[in-house]
Amino acid sequence: MNTDDYYSKMNALLSDNDTYSKISKDPTKSLTAKLKDLLVRWKKKEYLSDAKYRSLLSTDGILLRAYGLPKTHKKNCPLRIIVSYTNCPLYPLSSFLHEIIHNNILFPESHILNSSQLVNALRGTSLDPNFQFASLDAVSLFTNVPTDLAIQSIRDRWDDISKGTSIPIDEFLIAINFVLSSTCFSFGGHIYKQIFGTLMGSPISMIVADLVLQDIESKALSTLNRHIPIYCRHVDDIILASHPAYFNDILNTFNSFHSRLQFTIEHSNNNSINFLDISIIFEHGNINLDWYHKPTFSGRYLNFFSHHPTSHKRGVIFGLTDKVLQISDPQFHKRISNF
Repeated sequence: MNTDDYYSKMNALLSDNDTYSKISKDPTKSLTAKLKDLLVRWKKKEYLSDAKYRSLLSTDGILLRAYGLPKTHKKNCPLRIIVSYTNCPLYPLSSFLHEIIHNNILFPESHILNSSQLVNALRGTSLDPNFQFASLDAVSLFTNVPTDLAIQSIRDRWDDISKGTSIPIDEFLIAINFVLSSTCFSFGGHIYKQIFGTLMGSPISMIVADLVLQDIESKALSTLNRHIPIYCRHVDDIILASHPAYFNDILNTFNSFHSRLQFTIEHSNNNSINFLDISIIFEHGNINLDWYHKPTFSGRYLNFFSHHPTSHKRGVIFGLTDKVLQISDPQFHKRISNF
């Protein structure tokens, strides 16, 4: 992608007035002052130890910078806006809040971390031969997560979250709202503020987006009077099995909860659908699993002639081999070994 195309695509994304707005002043100093006020108050009320106070306090920091990450596997190579959060004054606080939430909430049975967990959920499962697989995908999740729903999701789970912190709920939600609303960044010599959703790059964004999706899927599945024997979600990607006559009803139900939070659906093709790095093949009521990689897959992991230790090079080979053989069924191993 050349520079002109890159800037053209980024400016097109940033021109969405429902999601971004230009501002004239760098808010970093004000942000740092508000952070200090919050932490000083918490320290005086003994919500934080001296050591934790010092680790969360930032007396400097720079304005966040955005960049576009190409989606090379999609047509016309669209960009995804990422905000580099590392040097943000709020990075320690955002990480701190994320850790408290993540370590104390209960994740639903539908939650999967990786392809290995999906394999364990699917392998050996038999279904009605008339059923099919489909996948749902949340459209631009992070820029479409309503922060009011995120706040409510945390409030609803406070009995669990409170077990990991001495900070009372009102103060905790003040901090959450402070982080979620501090969304200014620079690109191309201009300063922008994201006015809807969460920043893709902030440590807190992933967990609050996940909480919102948990609530939506819970409401959708309880509302739908449909048999969905398989339902698994990885971040914003959902794989499910049901009768194909129900798919439109399922999609419409998921899309009914918020106008900004919308989903698309992909149906299985020739009894097969790809999800994560797995091809799910469903025939005659039986599920077979094969290794899948996107067309952009190059097979390159680590240059053998690099100066990495030999143990690292062997580890790449062993790790990939073990993973591929573990997620694929035996009938596919010979083909994979000849890849």
